[in-house]
Amino acid sequence: MKFLHAAKALSIALALAAPALVSSVGVGPAWAATATQSQATQIETALAQYFDNVPGVVSVTPDGDHYKLRIDPGPLLTQLPPDVKVSLPAVTYSLTDQGGGLWGLEMAEQPLDVTIDVKGVTAQKISVAALSSTGTFDTALGLFRTATLDGKGIAYSATTFEKGKQVSKVDYTIQSAQSQSHGAAGAEGAVDLTNKMQLTGLTQTMTLPAGSPPDGTPPRMTTFQMTAESVDQDTKAQGLRWSGLLSIYRWFLAHRTKAEVETSKAELAGLIRTALPIFDHYGVDAQLNNVSVKTPIGTVGADKVRLALNANGAVADGKIGETLSIEGPHLPSGIVPPWAVPLFPQKLSLNFGASQFDPAATAKVLLDALETGADVNGSEAEEKLTKALLPSGRVTLGTDQSAVAGKGYALTVTGSAQVGPKPAKPDLDFTVKMTGFDTVLQALDAFPPPMKQRAVPMLMLARGFGKTEPNGDLIWQITSSAEGHLLINGQDMGPMK
Repeated sequence: MKFLHAAKALSIALALAAPALVSSVGVGPAWAATATQSQATQIETALAQYFDNVPGVVSVTPDGDHYKLRIDPGPLLTQLPPDVKVSLPAVTYSLTDQGGGLWGLEMAEQPLDVTIDVKGVTAQKISVAALSSTGTFDTALGLFRTATLDGKGIAYSATTFEKGKQVSKVDYTIQSAQSQSHGAAGAEGAVDLTNKMQLTGLTQTMTLPAGSPPDGTPPRMTTFQMTAESVDQDTKAQGLRWSGLLSIYRWFLAHRTKAEVETSKAELAGLIRTALPIFDHYGVDAQLNNVSVKTPIGTVGADKVRLALNANGAVADGKIGETLSIEGPHLPSGIVPPWAVPLFPQKLSLNFGASQFDPAATAKVLLDALETGADVNGSEAEEKLTKALLPSGRVTLGTDQSAVAGKGYALTVTGSAQVGPKPAKPDLDFTVKMTGFDTVLQALDAFPPPMKQRAVPMLMLARGFGKTEPNGDLIWQITSSAEGHLLINGQDMGPMK
């Protein structure tokens, strides 16, 4: 999902707006429809606290039937260490009272240019030729009911240095990006958020070292270029503890030095406890279309690449899952020999999931340590964390359906394994299914004799262990015994090592 890192340009633009929005919770109900100087001053005072009350960062002025809000990060940036240079532009918004605790926020189309330079570490630049946004903010919820963001001509570059020498460089460009967000009240005072983002015309160029020469000379640099016609991404957050997160944000604003943090850890731990489990469930699903990668050996790519992540928050029923799928993969001409083309996959899918672990108990142990100053390193602390994370002594790892499919054949894997620290033995329960076994076997006739002579006996051995279904599919049920032996369709294959 490295393409999506280029959306940092959009993230920074949102970050400039976010403090203004979240602070509306405290003062929103007092605002009136008529824009007046007294109310503009009230709004400005409320917003300034989210920028440590640094003069000149926030200004609010009445402008007809709305307020003009200007956020200038400049005065804040002067407080950065000497080795850190950051340039952020001032951003102007139009703020309109829509009644009923709802406020309209609009940023007219404007360019955005950001530079970040950490001496000897990194140099980054973000630019957006035209950026605009609109939204309706709900003061009762403390978030946008609806929000849109539109960016054109987006570019991001990052150069990394080590010991004064460049070690990598990454450049991204995006022709256009659109984002639509929706927020609503959730259960128990939490909020639910959804976001859809569409990116078009993506290009990523990476310059990386090709190994480290043993004689100490500078490494040879290799360049890769990736492009995608478009990206479609859906994101959902259910049960987000928004008010709790805002409380943590305010706490860090009030505790800026290491000494202040050290003396108030118990207070911080209490705020984090209140914000748990942070969210009930989070999911993101992104699809990249018409992807290609230029490499030193030629261009590789795919018609579609899908990446998905789902996770529960810090709850007792911990779950996380990831999916990577590729449709229509293609390699440079000549990489796949003609006799292997019939078996070249047309679709690949890898699905992974973990469950039966307890992030809530783990968070409690860590927060107790934060309050008391207890050390979380060492064997005793590690054992305590492990017991909290794995109350049953095991975690379940599995796949809903991982698969590889080509012309006339498909191989799928479903199932799970319960595993844990020694001396626990793995408990396996996987099903492997193959359709089109004879198609694969016939394709081997075109292989060079030495390869065919090695492959055919292995396939026949696999068929011998398999169970043939009425439709001709082959099934391998892979399980384990209480003694730690591997079983395939009930046949004991010996102890697992």
